[in-house]
Amino acid sequence: MHNLQSFQNISGFSNTNAVEAVVTLQSYIKSLSGLVAYYPMDETSGTTAVNQAPDTLGTLDGTITGATINQAGQSGTAYSFDGVNDIVTVLDNDLLDIIGAMSIFAIVKPIGNGGGNFGRIVDKSMYAYTTSNNLLYSTNVSVGGSSYEAGASAAVHNEWTYAGFTWNKDLGTNQGTHFKNGVSIGNFTQTNPNTANATNLHIGNRAALDRTFNGQMQHVALFSRAITTAEALQLAQLAGLA
Repeated sequence: MHNLQSFQNISGFSNTNAVEAVVTLQSYIKSLSGLVAYYPMDETSGTTAVNQAPDTLGTLDGTITGATINQAGQSGTAYSFDGVNDIVTVLDNDLLDIIGAMSIFAIVKPIGNGGGNFGRIVDKSMYAYTTSNNLLYSTNVSVGGSSYEAGASAAVHNEWTYAGFTWNKDLGTNQGTHFKNGVSIGNFTQTNPNTANATNLHIGNRAALDRTFNGQMQHVALFSRAITTAEALQLAQLAGLA
């Protein structure tokens, strides 16, 4: 179940303006081109994380294991991950083999570093987005490739952040950019090619269950292009984080 009325039943979301702001953010994310999968994490019951990307509706839904749903978030409701073994699993699909250019964005509130001090936001082996023990966001967009960390103190415990990165291999140097609340906080260049694989997509962990995110998460979105700086800023503004 996920609807406008459900937000009004959560403490902190009874204000009509707040509810409308959630809907506006969701609508904006869904309007962006190249959106492969989008998980608002607004379910109030059940064990299915519903993909709400317009072009892939009916596919790419995830199975929630352990994570607590229907928690008050920055913009609507969120999932809470325990830092131990919670996970959302999306079965492998060719749609998720995002090669050449991509973006991953999510609103997160880490309360700790997560499993192994590298709690995952998203992981599909061929790409991963992580929080780390140095309060950084770390990106890897190739199997066996290097991880590229954002600036120090990018991730702040007990604070909501609109975190994300963009990457386009055709740009040469500075192919990738890390964002915090709509602002660029560093660039990286991925030297290894990104290749398809048959692994599942995991949110809040990786397959081995040893990299559990510790904290709350919502509005996880995957794109098959590098979204623009203006679009990244608009996301943060609509979430009240810029």
